[in-house]
Amino acid sequence: MRMGFGVGWSYILLAEMVDVGRGIGGIIITSQRRAPRAHLPGAGDHRVVAFLTDKLWAAVGRWLFPYRAAKR
Repeated sequence: MRMGFGVGWSYILLAEMVDVGRGIGGIIITSQRRAPRAHLPGAGDHRVVAFLTDKLWAAVGRWLFPYRAAKR
């Protein structure tokens, strides 16, 4: 699940940057024209949600599969 969500977030970011007319891609391109670093907070939203989702799946994985952490 963690890898699937990682790939999914990559495709979401790619789609947002390709379709610059709408969504966060358009906001980033417009803000890059206005100020060199103004687009960073908008792009950071996706990264924060993706990071939190990854940590959530890691915790669920530790809860569901505790034997993975057991030493042999």
